[in-house]
Formats: sequence, C-alpha cells, structure tokens
Amino acid sequence: MNIRTFQSIYEELQLTQSKVQKKFQIKAGNLGDFARLNVSSLNRIIRPALVIMTSRMFNNHSDKVIFLAAVIQYIYLASYVHRRINEDFPDGEKPDPRDDSQFPILVGDYLFGRFFATLCDGGLVQYLHPLAEIIRLINEGGILNKQNPDARTVNLKTFQEIIRLETAELFAGSCRLGAHLAGAGEEQCKNMHYFGLSLGMAVGFLEEGVEGGLANKYLDQANGNLAALAETAQIGELEGVINLFRQREEFMHRLVG
Repeated sequence: MNIRTFQSIYEELQLTQSKVQKKFQIKAGNLGDFARLNVSSLNRIIRPALVIMTSRMFNNHSDKVIFLAAVIQYIYLASYVHRRINEDFPDGEKPDPRDDSQFPILVGDYLFGRFFATLCDGGLVQYLHPLAEIIRLINEGGILNKQNPDARTVNLKTFQEIIRLETAELFAGSCRLGAHLAGAGEEQCKNMHYFGLSLGMAVGFLEEGVEGGLANKYLDQANGNLAALAETAQIGELEGVINLFRQREEFMHRLVG
C-alpha cells in the first residue's frame, strides 16, 4: 500500500484511527482478544480516507469529518467481523475463540453500537437513516453470498451484486456523506456517490483477485464521475486514489498473465 497517496491527510487519519482504537479496550480486555481485527493496511485507512478527502474537496475541515470517518470505519469493522464468522469446524475440533461464533458476534454488535454512539457524539444523527440503509445492504449481500458460495465461477452477475452490496455501497456512502457534510450540492453528492460505488466495485474485484480488466472498467467509471466535478471541486487527491488502484490492477495482471 503506497501511503504517500494519503500523506496529505495523515494527521486526520491518525486522529480517526486513535478515536476508533480507543474504544477497542473494554472491561473484559481488548476486542482483538475476542475477534480477529487484523485487517489489511488498505482496509485500515481507505474508507476513512475517502470521507476526509471528499470533504476536503469541498473545503470542509471541521472536526465532524473525523467523527464521520470513525463511524464509517466502525461499520466496516463490524461487518468484517461478522463476515468472517465460521461455524463449520470438524467434529471434535475446538476452534480458536476468535474464529468461533459467540465472541465475534458480540464484538461485531459492539462495533455497530459504537457507530451509533459516535454518530451522536459528533452531532451527526441526521445520517443515521442512510447509514442504517447501508448496513442493511451489507447484510443483504452477506445473505446472498451465503446462498451463492460459487457465484464467482458460475454467475458473474450475482458475484457483482455481492461485491456491490458487501463492499461498494459503503464506499459510496463514505463519499456521498463526506460531500454532504461539506455542504456540496445535490448533483455533486450524487456524483460522489457514483464515484464511491465504482471505486468500491474495483476494490472488491481486486480483493477477490478477479482478472480480466473488470477493476479497470470500474476505475474508468470512477474517473468519469470525478471529471464531472473538476470545475467545482479539487479532485486531485481522489485522482491519486484511482491511480493507486490502477497500479494494483496492473501489478495483479502481471502476476496472473
């Protein structure tokens, strides 16, 4: 992960991570003792970074941006923990408690609770409805995923829908709400929604190791949504994010090609 892409918002990312991780310590111990929270370097920062960068596009530097970025990361972490729950173990095998179902379910629910509390602390309760809708979509995607475990190889349309629901919708919300918080207009927020959706689809395909240029197709769409804002917003930082993922796509293509 090329952290230089996010160097301009390093301080804001540090503040966001500190706010999130401070709540990992509970009376029973650290949340990492009860569920696996070792997400990749990309997934530690990309969603908060989109909130922060999008808000900066429209010249918003208020403290509320950090609260919103933390809220988005809580939602991601909660869904990540729930998605990794594995209830299929060989008979007689005792799993690591972090891989069982009871503790991870509780940790995921705790993180969803932190999202709501942080929303209140930041004075952002007006975003409860759209964020609750995103959580619904993520869980709908999880159900679809469980129903279609072989979708990647047998049904590309269903596989794309799973990626949209489980990954891309939260990217879209990160960008749309970041723009709205900054006072962007309706059309600008709409463009940022579709930018985030396209970027999220690309990231989803890259994380799944899907070849064939699908990620670049969605990165092209994301670039088009940004271009529509070039006259009214500072799009340079998010162009850098697109270029970062283009490099990842090209690197992966070399590996499999």
